[in-house]
Amino acid sequence: MFWQKKFLINRDKKQFYVGTSFPDIRYFGGIDREKTHFSGLTLKEFVNDDSFIAGVKFHSLVDILREKYMRERGLYSLFPESEFLTQAAKVFEDRILYRKIDNWKKVVTFFNDIQEGELKYDLNRVDIEKWHSLLRNYLRQPPNTDAVIEKYISDMGRPKEMADKMISVLQNIKQVDVATKIINDFYDNFESLVDEKPVIGLSVV
Repeated sequence: MFWQKKFLINRDKKQFYVGTSFPDIRYFGGIDREKTHFSGLTLKEFVNDDSFIAGVKFHSLVDILREKYMRERGLYSLFPESEFLTQAAKVFEDRILYRKIDNWKKVVTFFNDIQEGELKYDLNRVDIEKWHSLLRNYLRQPPNTDAVIEKYISDMGRPKEMADKMISVLQNIKQVDVATKIINDFYDNFESLVDEKPVIGLSVV
């Protein structure tokens, strides 16, 4: 895959993967989004970064490009209105893209240990361990069932009502085939979306 060739050359795969997930630990609270999310990125920004920080920055790169692409293609218009529309759309995305990776069992093991890069932030070690546990549980299987979503939301410390509303959104997508195509197109065309121009951040939940 393009992104692996571009971003994983001479890097530690485990630290990179943990880095890509780390920015969303902010959902637990205790860390500002600005500390883990970047704008104005170019591919050159990654050259001298260690594996963990490269992963952290890659998260922002994907966030920004994804949000722009999904809005331009009208993905969100295919979902029912909801305060949790964005979160539900990302779970739907996970359902589609989960099958693109064939080594999830290995990826899950990456979150057995806390990485040195994670400890450089002003975070409670217990919260990092909880974050890793949440990810291990979520990544073990595609999020195709209500139970997986309910567990994920519960692990996030959010009310069951949030999970119920997300499930309702996922059950009432207007055009599943169109939404699926948009998501697959983003994945398949990611290389063409990444260039040397700075990627300016959008408002991303």
